Amino acid sequence: MSSSGDSNEAEIVGSTPDVKKTPSFEAAKGVVLTLMSAIAISFSAEFTALISKEGIPSFQIFFLKRSIELLTLVPILAFWRPKLYGENRRQNFMLFLFATVTNVSMVAYFLSFVYTVPGIAFGIIQGLMPFFVACIGFLVLKESLSLVDGFGMVISVSGVVLVAVGNTQVGGLPTKLLVMSIVMPLLASFALAPDVVIMRYLTGTLGVPIVTALLYQDTLGAVACLGITYAAEIPVWTMSWRTVLYVVGLGVSKSLGTFLLLAALKFVKAYISTTVRMFVIPITLLLDYFFMQKIPHSFQVTGMVLVMLGIVFVSGHTWWRKHRQKEYNVSV
Repeated sequence: MSSSGDSNEAEIVGSTPDVKKTPSFEAAKGVVLTLMSAIAISFSAEFTALISKEGIPSFQIFFLKRSIELLTLVPILAFWRPKLYGENRRQNFMLFLFATVTNVSMVAYFLSFVYTVPGIAFGIIQGLMPFFVACIGFLVLKESLSLVDGFGMVISVSGVVLVAVGNTQVGGLPTKLLVMSIVMPLLASFALAPDVVIMRYLTGTLGVPIVTALLYQDTLGAVACLGITYAAEIPVWTMSWRTVLYVVGLGVSKSLGTFLLLAALKFVKAYISTTVRMFVIPITLLLDYFFMQKIPHSFQVTGMVLVMLGIVFVSGHTWWRKHRQKEYNVSV
């Protein structure tokens, strides 16, 4: 009797699911990591704006950021020990192309936070990214765009238009600053689209380790930005302790945001990550008020709400389409 009871108890214990391995737990972990990434990236945007206000030239800021990111890679490289170069000519070419494109997009991305408050810049960038990615996917990968996805993108683009109109309503802005506050986020969203596609092709199709790609990105970026700093700017190496803390915060928060996002993509689909990452907009707006006492215009708030609705709409439709496809495959 006791052996029978023991066996039944063992069956019951054995049938208890391991919470840490359930899909819901993995998905929750991915969402939390993505949200933490959004918070870290929001702080990096604020630190960029604050450092610029301290009088540090733009490309010197980028050099310092890439240098700190490179330093954070050293212990990872020592532990992981990946190949520091491609296995063939194609991989080496794509590594160089990725490093070039990602640094160009990085310059436009962070200059957006210099010419306008980070929350507004994120609203424009996040709203136009799906549109530009869809255009590149259609032209390069021959991917079609559904009517529903197109409708969601129209909502986001409409939000971007309202944000741009809101920028013109802010009094006291010089014409040059007003134009740059709209143009730089547009360029950033356009440059980030091929950056995402190349990164996906490099690490997914060609199988290049992510750490190796980041090494190329940070090394080329640090060298190029240092050269541009001395060629076109007057670098400032004497800084207050407050500025030094801003610089360290920028490099650490950007590195942390990147690693958390890459870790999150192991647990959640890309469209879920895209939806959660949109919270970078309200988080950055909150930080704008806390660090710089900036309150957005009503047009800007309405536009960013439309941007977020468009992202949710496209991501929700993507989930529904994939869910239906999975049900169809199971039934067949």
